[in-house]
Amino acid sequence: MDIHTADLSLLKQKDEEVIRKIYETHQQPFNLFAKKYALPHEEIQDVYQEMIVALYEHAVKGKLDELRTSMRTYLFAIGKYMIYARLKKAGKMMQLNQLDVDELGEFNWPYEEQPGEKVMALQQAFAQLGEKCRQLLTRYYYRDLSMKAIAEEMDYESADVVKSLKARCMKQLKSFVKPFNNG
Repeated sequence: MDIHTADLSLLKQKDEEVIRKIYETHQQPFNLFAKKYALPHEEIQDVYQEMIVALYEHAVKGKLDELRTSMRTYLFAIGKYMIYARLKKAGKMMQLNQLDVDELGEFNWPYEEQPGEKVMALQQAFAQLGEKCRQLLTRYYYRDLSMKAIAEEMDYESADVVKSLKARCMKQLKSFVKPFNNG
């Protein structure tokens, strides 16, 4: 469901029918999306509730007046940032500066705001990586798996092979990020 001008004005007025429609439309797809993160179901439900509240607050503040994405994309972005914040708080997610990518600064995606230029550059650079690199880095940095666990999951010979591949993937990621930082 894309947010229409009429729906947006009703959302700003806290119209229960519009809020319920948004809530019901996106709950199941978000639950499926959020399953890939290491959060209990109850926490995912808490995040979903917080997302809807944040959406309402953003509408009231006028942040949705010129929304260029679908409602689903916007909601999922809010949810993703909230999940990252919970994982980070629980110590399950590392900061980007620990990834040794100094030129990017800190990995900080606050859900209240649109991602900054550095985060957008990182997202675009990450998307340019090959599938294997994206999977490896996601397992290492987001799921906090050990080199040995990644080797087993991805069917590599050893943890040393994974360590070497991770170094190559990071070098490639850094090379993709440089043009965004210079441009």
